[in-house]
Amino acid sequence: KSGITNLRRKWTDFLGFEFKASHKDEIDTDYHQKGITKKSWVAIGRIKRKALKRIETQLIEQLKKIEKPKDEEEQVRNIRVYNQMVMGIHNYYRYASRVYFDLDPLQRRLSNRMFNRIEGFTAVKPANATIHKEFQQRYGKSKMMRYIKQSPVIPIGLIKHNYPSMFDQK
Repeated sequence: KSGITNLRRKWTDFLGFEFKASHKDEIDTDYHQKGITKKSWVAIGRIKRKALKRIETQLIEQLKKIEKPKDEEEQVRNIRVYNQMVMGIHNYYRYASRVYFDLDPLQRRLSNRMFNRIEGFTAVKPANATIHKEFQQRYGKSKMMRYIKQSPVIPIGLIKHNYPSMFDQK
């Protein structure tokens, strides 16, 4: 249940996250930024590979329900469940500093699947689409937002890293 790990040398995992300490200059070359000294270390976090595979499997299973509904009401219900799953993933993993890099490739795969298999999948907002106020605040201005008929589909890749409050790197 507890382990001692040198985070400067190897990754460790905890509750679906993987953590490692890295030089700030290594982080900056990954993000194409310059000008930070080598002496400081920073913790980086990402989604554990096993958890990422589980997320992909669950979302694909939900997409299968959206692809072949019995009627339009069931499709709308399944889209709502899909959106709830995506928002839950965003809420849980938003503190991982590299979460975008993990979820962006998944977003591309899922979008391709929806484009190829779901009738009425579009990036253009339908005139009679109703968007919940929570969706509008968090995702409304994004170009990644897609729609199935009149229902918005939240993109899994549209996640922003949040710094934990009351957290000090020291």
